[in-house]
Amino acid sequence: MGHLSTSGLWSTVREIAACALCCGLIGSAGSLTGCTLLGGMIESYRQSSTHSVEAEYIGIVGKSVAVVVIADRSIEADFPGITATINERINENVLRNAQPSYGMPSVQLVQYLLNNPQLLAKPRGELAQHLGVQRLIVVELQEFRLNDPGNQYLWEGAASGQVSVVEADGPVSDDYAFSRPIRVGFPDQKGIGPEQYGRDVISSALLGRFVERTSVFFYTHEEPYYPKPGQGY
Repeated sequence: MGHLSTSGLWSTVREIAACALCCGLIGSAGSLTGCTLLGGMIESYRQSSTHSVEAEYIGIVGKSVAVVVIADRSIEADFPGITATINERINENVLRNAQPSYGMPSVQLVQYLLNNPQLLAKPRGELAQHLGVQRLIVVELQEFRLNDPGNQYLWEGAASGQVSVVEADGPVSDDYAFSRPIRVGFPDQKGIGPEQYGRDVISSALLGRFVERTSVFFYTHEEPYYPKPGQGY
């Protein structure tokens, strides 16, 4: 996602404001030209910049929180360690940006879950209470692949799943108070193969997009005006 520099942004704003003034003040013939210029400048700005988007779920603010990621065994077999990596990164993003009152440090949380895998079989409300948090973010990674089935020669990465929130201090602690599907992809272009990008590059970029898209439901963030197809916005 591209950002204009502070000076570039203010310069663009001043030019847009000047063009807008011209559109309103000069005659109809000149106004048409001025407004066309204004539209082109706004479009250029949007192509290279982002806009602020509010959190969809704000119930993390002032509450203790933990993130738990659950993945199918076949995904973990194909990508060893992926569950722990996603867990750690999303938890870190939430702790840093969603303004919780408390959260277990990400490395410590992931290690605790790895050492106690039986916890994931507990009802969600009970799991939240066991972790000592008021909000439990549950991420279910349902798909993570780098190719279309049957085509190992071109990269068609896709990751999908569900992110949900348990409110352990609410009236129905085992039900989800918030839930959203997630689907991202990489690369955005067709016809990309191992000659252009290695497996590790595709896997890392896909994982990064899944982590980002999952995390930003919980805090104000920047999104591109024109997202790429695989970003999931």
